[in-house]
Amino acid sequence: MALDFIAVELQHLLVDMENDAMEYKNKLKIMLSSLTSLKSQHLRTNYFKVNFGLNESKAIDMGGNRQQIVSFNRSWECPEQVTKFISNQFHYIPLRQTLTALFNNENFMKLYFKESPSNDGFVYCHRDSKHFAQHPLFSRNINALRLQLFFDDLDTSNALGSKIKNNGELGMFQFSILNLPPQFNSRLSCIFPFAVCKSILLKKNGFDPVLRELMKEIKVLESDAGMLLELKGKPGFRIQGSIASICGDSKGMHEMFGFMSCSATKFCRLCLTSRCDIIKISNYLKTERRTRANYDAGVVDALELEAGDSRTGIVRGCLINESKYLHVSENIILDSMHDFFEGDVPFIITISIREMLLKHPEFGLSAALLNSRIKFFKYSRCDLSNKPSPRFTDEALKKYGNYSTKQRAAQNWCLIRMLPLLIGDHIPEGNLYYSLILNLLNILDIICLPAITETHVPLLQDLIDEIFKKIKYLFPDLIPINKFHHMIHYVEMILLHGPPKTCWSMRFEAAHNRVKRKAHTNNNFKNLSKTISDHLNTIFCADLLDANFCVENTFEIGPNETLSYSDFVAKFSFLNTNCLSNESPVMVARWVNKEGFDYRMGSLVVLRSSNGTEDSLPTFGLIKNCLLQGENTLFLNVQICRTTYFDDHFHGYVVTVNSNEEIIVNVNLLPKFEPTSFLKLPPLKPPLKRPSFEKFICPRHLI
Repeated sequence: MALDFIAVELQHLLVDMENDAMEYKNKLKIMLSSLTSLKSQHLRTNYFKVNFGLNESKAIDMGGNRQQIVSFNRSWECPEQVTKFISNQFHYIPLRQTLTALFNNENFMKLYFKESPSNDGFVYCHRDSKHFAQHPLFSRNINALRLQLFFDDLDTSNALGSKIKNNGELGMFQFSILNLPPQFNSRLSCIFPFAVCKSILLKKNGFDPVLRELMKEIKVLESDAGMLLELKGKPGFRIQGSIASICGDSKGMHEMFGFMSCSATKFCRLCLTSRCDIIKISNYLKTERRTRANYDAGVVDALELEAGDSRTGIVRGCLINESKYLHVSENIILDSMHDFFEGDVPFIITISIREMLLKHPEFGLSAALLNSRIKFFKYSRCDLSNKPSPRFTDEALKKYGNYSTKQRAAQNWCLIRMLPLLIGDHIPEGNLYYSLILNLLNILDIICLPAITETHVPLLQDLIDEIFKKIKYLFPDLIPINKFHHMIHYVEMILLHGPPKTCWSMRFEAAHNRVKRKAHTNNNFKNLSKTISDHLNTIFCADLLDANFCVENTFEIGPNETLSYSDFVAKFSFLNTNCLSNESPVMVARWVNKEGFDYRMGSLVVLRSSNGTEDSLPTFGLIKNCLLQGENTLFLNVQICRTTYFDDHFHGYVVTVNSNEEIIVNVNLLPKFEPTSFLKLPPLKPPLKRPSFEKFICPRHLI
């Protein structure tokens, strides 16, 4: 942002130079003198404070230790050993400070109080959920602030070097505001840090110092009076609120909530199931749930034991329980990114392919085949940035106990969706090991839905029961991984909170990239938490200055031409243009990005979802042109496609294009599903013959 400003000003100066050289020199002197006030980080920070309202983080002590250091005199002579007390600190960014800056932003204020529930029976976000309806504060005060907290360890050691790994690991505490629409909470500008601490200090001192600072402010928020925010033009503005949920990976949640590690016998933070019973229980109703009573009793028992109580899996208590409305035993939140895409997906893929390699060599599967198919497969545009890497080896695929695919979470998501198209032609229909992959895909179709209804819940439970039975039958001696057990709690989570995607950590971890980039270029390794917290505060300040911050219906437009209405009608005479205004010109663009959805020539949009058609199959449209009229109205010129059937073996919709029918549709009237693309099968061998003209659509969820 600063570079853009300087570039524009220099451009203006160069233009002015032709007219008045003396005036140009004076302006240049002024600019250069102003830049000298930004030559150091300290000066830049002060400049941001004065001009842009930057607020710094607070350094809070977590104890310290005495260290022997070498001291020199001013002439760098006579070194001597000196004992010095080194203070251990974390950096806290007060909630009140962040909320004051947010509510002073006009766009945020409008969006915050604009929230309303859905009226079509679908649960899109926390506002539509049972948790909201049953919450003693949120149901009474619908404008109360709903915070979603997140914690995760961030390893920056690759950027800093292996010698300083301990200093390079940071505990990142962040939050989002569930009062905002889901598409805004996926933006990095709407993810806010509240504490940065070295992981080694959290391991040594625990989470209490950080949570103690947080809970001081949460108690003020939860009070009847609420938290006083200093808003311009609104004296006495107060906001009530509380923590709605806490999300993160299993390791981070266990550490924060006071549970034993994930390798303990009582490994689940939601129930008291033992490891040996994982495969026996496929329904959360059959588990012994954790409650406030048995958690608090477990804390008392654990205090008498040095390493915690293995009978309950509890080591210590958690200060989050001081909240009036939230107890960690009632935080029914799981992270589908870690549980599925870094857990169940590689687990099911590896055990299924291993058995087919060893027991069915006639299928012709191998690491070389899989790598070749991955490398040369034509992925859809939305999957290009996350396509899997061809890194499989026969040795790893055949190794018992190896559940790694060597892929990132997003790559595993793409891999499992494309796997039927990659290897399905080598596997006969009805193979039980292959059916495990298809079974998991059916589960993911529900887990990844952006909007959900209670009718999806019994279907999900049936699919979970089915995959548990198959694992028990096909692998009688196998004890599945912890995350396989977590699957059964997603039924309960969906009933209470709605779509699991609203609680996953995918976007929170995407925000870590900003920290990694800063750590890579940073030269201050001793106080990395201060550097990172100041850097994130500066980014937050810049986000608030962005004119598009918390603005709906933002567009990014590709190559285009603008036609008068009459010229448009003449050029596209075969289209029915009744939905367009004859008083405004029409912009015809090759692509338009609207609120994160990329509409592009050759991509496909959903015209009607499966619950709106007689044959329960969705209707797709092939985008021919993107049309914009007015300030914020996007239309699509689409060619209607016919969905023939859903192919279970390849887990995709079979679609043909109707070349004779094109229409214009308003994007605001379409179901809110991400655009996708056609996919093609490799040449098939009998008996899996499919017509060569058939095209497949493999969406990320049910449609």
